[in-house]
Formats: sequence, structure tokens, C-alpha cells
Amino acid sequence: MSAKNQPSPAIHAVNPRPEPVVRPSRIKASLTNIGVAAFGVMISLICFEVCYRLATEMLPNHSAAPDRPHAFYLPDSSVDNRDFYYGRGKAPGTFRIIVIGDSFTYGGKVQFDDTFSKRLERMLNLSTNGQKVEVMNWGIPGYSSQMELPLVQRALESYFPDLVLLQITLNDPELRPYRNTFEAQDKEGRIVLSNPLFSYWKSLGFVVHRYYNTLLQRDYRKYHLDLFEKPDTWNSFSTAIMTMREQAIAKHVPLVPVVFPLFSDNLDNTYPFSPVHKKLRAFFKNLQLPELDLLKDYQNIPPSRLQAVLDEDPHPNELAHRIAADSIYRFLVTKNLLPEQYRIKRVVKKRHPIHAMPSENRPLELNPSLSPAQIP
Repeated sequence: MSAKNQPSPAIHAVNPRPEPVVRPSRIKASLTNIGVAAFGVMISLICFEVCYRLATEMLPNHSAAPDRPHAFYLPDSSVDNRDFYYGRGKAPGTFRIIVIGDSFTYGGKVQFDDTFSKRLERMLNLSTNGQKVEVMNWGIPGYSSQMELPLVQRALESYFPDLVLLQITLNDPELRPYRNTFEAQDKEGRIVLSNPLFSYWKSLGFVVHRYYNTLLQRDYRKYHLDLFEKPDTWNSFSTAIMTMREQAIAKHVPLVPVVFPLFSDNLDNTYPFSPVHKKLRAFFKNLQLPELDLLKDYQNIPPSRLQAVLDEDPHPNELAHRIAADSIYRFLVTKNLLPEQYRIKRVVKKRHPIHAMPSENRPLELNPSLSPAQIP
């Protein structure tokens, strides 16, 4: 074999590279960089904490003061803390409406006569033609559509209504009450950060609170959307409504679903439950039920103006109940569900200021300097 064909010894030789010598200066530089970065992060966190505390102390506090009633006043005849007592029979010439629903109808955070059923009753009794209207509040907190089914049957068979309003909330299909087991929530559903660290590191508590709140909102929205998509909950709801419809048809009594939005979210184009409202409209239309969707009546009104307790209880407050009563009245008139003799005779589109009233209708103007004996 020629030398040309012999393998080069260099190919098989193992020449390991010597380990690089780490100089102390390089280790020192790395530690210095880490220290500088950690110090920068610490300074940033301190600055953020200081700015957060200054902002919370200097910026005006826009949180609403508690405005719920200190006490709730009820008529002597009330047997269930929600309405007057009405017997089964009704006087001749009386038009009777029974409202069946859940806590939105019951109105636990407002005076009983501020609920939309009582407001509607006051409106319908403004006319002085001797015709009387009764609007009975049969709302029971926590009731689903399946639970309301025997209420509709009882109302139709024993209380002789001329009209039944079925108030719909977007949790009506549920088979059991919504219970979030989130560890940072208290019994009222509020986020509570129990770690004592957050009492000192307030900016971190703010960030963690916002994070938990985002998780809760996401879970809350998904839960209500799923109620109308899962077969068990949707079938429970739709079956109950169809049974109510058959019962109402048998008694020749109109059944009117009234759908409330959830006041936990903005009621604009970002409202996450619009698909549910659309599905309900199609469902009721298919059943040929005259349905009223109140979402359009609350459109673009800040939820803070409609909630019973700001950021804590999204049940409707007095304003929300008043809007519902106004809308229900207009709907009943438009759909010819309210006989002519029970409609309001005097309706003013825009309230005139007192100084624009005709002189003969102005209240007596008293001179404060006159003594009682000198007042004509």
C-alpha cells in the first residue's frame, strides 16, 4: 500500500480542546449584571407601589355611597313581603295581570312598590274611568323556568288572570343555582385577598385582584352561555316554556315572555350575551309567543346606573324597574294586549317645566311674608 492510500494519523488522533479558563473578572461581571438587573426591578416595583398609593389617595373617589333603603315598608296585608294581598276572585271590571319570575321580579333590594310590576299597576290605574287593574308580583328568588311551571298552572287555574307576564332571566335554564367555588371569593361573591402580604404590598394586591376578577368574569359568562347550549339545561328550559304555552292556550290567556339582560356587563356592542337574546327571540317567535326583549331599552346605559348595589349586586334597581314598566306598557298597547278602557288617557311625550304650565293650572304662589291669616 502506497503512502498515498494510507489514512492520515491525524484523523484518528484525539485532540481534546483544553477547558476554557474562566477568569475571575468574567464571573464578577456576570454577578454585577445580575445585581444591576435585580436592583432595577426592585426600584421599578417600589416606584409602582409609590405611584399606586399616591393615585389612590389623590384621585377622587368615585365609588357610590350606599343608597339601598334602610328599611322596607310593606302593606299590612302582605303575606310574602312582595305585594298586597289579592284574593283568588276579582271584582267585575278588573283587569288582572300576574307576573311570574325570579329575583328580578321579586325586587329584594327595592321597595315593593318600586318593582316593575307595581310601577306598571300604578301606571294602568292613572285613568279615572272606574276600571281597575291588578298587577300581581309572583316573583320568587332563585326560581328557574322548571320551578315556575306549577306557578303558571296555579295562576291560570285559580286566579283568573287576563294576562300572564313571564319574566325571563338568562339563568332560567339552570338545573341548580350557580355557585362559584373560587377560593378568593366570600359568601357574597366578592373577591377577598386574605394573605397579609397584600395589606403591605398594595399594588401587588391590585394586580392580583384584577387577575382574579378577570377569571371570575370569564367563568360567569361561560356559565350563562353554556346554559343555552348544553342539551340538558336547554331542554329543561324549552320544555317548561312549551308546557306553559299549552296551559295558557287552554285557558285562552295570553302568555308574554319578558326577557331581561344581565346588568353585570356593558349593554353596548360588547355585551357578551347577545347570542342568547337572539336565540330566545327565534325560539319565542317559533312558538308564536309575543316576546318582549328589554335589551334594546337598556342599550348603552352604564350598568352602574342600573345595578342595585354597584359592583356587588347586579339585580335591577329602581331606575331599571321603571324602564321595564314603561317598556312593558308600550309593548302591551302596541300588541293590542291591553283593552282600550285600561290604557292611560293622558300621555305627555316631554314633561313641561312648571313655568310653562297654563296660568289656570299653576299652583298658588304664596308670599312668604304673609301670615297664615292673610293667605287667601
